[in-house]
Amino acid sequence: MLTSLQVEGYRGFAGRYTLRGFSQVNLLVGKNNCGKTSILEALHLLASGGDPKIVIETALRRGETVSVLEIPMSYSDYRTRSVTCPDATHFFHGHKLSSNSRFRLSAEGALGELVASVAAPSGRIAALPQVVDAQGSVHRRPDPALTLRIAGSLCPKGIEAPLLLLSAEGAVLGQLRDPQWEETVSDSQKRSPVRFLSPSASQSRLLRQTWDEVLRHGREREVIQAMQLLEPKLAGIFFLSEAGGDGNGSLAGILAALGDQGPRLPIGSLGEGVYRMLALSATLVQTAGGFLLVDEIDTGLHYSAMGEMWRLVVRTAKQSNVQVFATTHSLDCVRGLAWLCANYPDLGAEVSLQKIEPSIEQSVALDAEGIRITADQGIEVR
Repeated sequence: MLTSLQVEGYRGFAGRYTLRGFSQVNLLVGKNNCGKTSILEALHLLASGGDPKIVIETALRRGETVSVLEIPMSYSDYRTRSVTCPDATHFFHGHKLSSNSRFRLSAEGALGELVASVAAPSGRIAALPQVVDAQGSVHRRPDPALTLRIAGSLCPKGIEAPLLLLSAEGAVLGQLRDPQWEETVSDSQKRSPVRFLSPSASQSRLLRQTWDEVLRHGREREVIQAMQLLEPKLAGIFFLSEAGGDGNGSLAGILAALGDQGPRLPIGSLGEGVYRMLALSATLVQTAGGFLLVDEIDTGLHYSAMGEMWRLVVRTAKQSNVQVFATTHSLDCVRGLAWLCANYPDLGAEVSLQKIEPSIEQSVALDAEGIRITADQGIEVR
């Protein structure tokens, strides 16, 4: 379990910024644009061993993209085309990219340190491979102007860390990986799975994969019981095989049974909160032995459900040995955590609240007693 995190030069954090006093379940609070989501993303990248795929996923989730012109390679096709690529610029403080840009992430414990550095491409980097579009036309992207290497302490000596190939504007044009590095990261992820849960329903396809894991381990009843906090009549969840998820965030093909009889209803008909509780509880169960990162954990949930939601999260995190990091803007969410600390002290001992304030060098950490006192006295901690 992580006890601390330090970020330097990453997104909104110019100098070194430290978070200490982590527990099993950790709630990050602070003003808009203070860096709460950035901390979750830093943990995601660090726990993945510096997998460039996480950089790409994060940029796309945030809508951080840039257009690149691909050049046709066939004399019979004179059409250039503009394609959208992830933009790596925004991972660096100041949203600027140069040949000496870098950021550093580190944690006490098994995850160690990760350094991302930008440089001019070396002579051994060849031009990018050709790209074939859906119509079979062959295109070529510009040669890389910069490279981004993500090197972590999890990468064994003698194995080169991956490279992202960038345009001068920061567009990710492609990547180079050492096959031995792939095996190392794959083994690491098997030991310590990490999942990022965003506020939207756009991860419905990923939820289907999560549900398959829940079924394999026979833990679906735990998920149903968690969802009954919001819908007491819920008797079962079913995923239709022919729907399969359309990749656009659709909830089609996810059905809920209310009682033992009657037609099963689309889960979207029960409201966003029910879907959110399904995603949260199923991912908690599936991420056993790893890390769960939840952005805006209170999304779709009524204030009256906050305390029980926290009881579910902390209890399941203990049972499944999952370390949870979550963000919120909601005072009701903080009050729900304080309610847990006051009424279930054994679970409250497993939580911390971290107030993020980039203007100082370290977050303000509160344990269960501090959380309870701030709620009782009406002290603003968000």
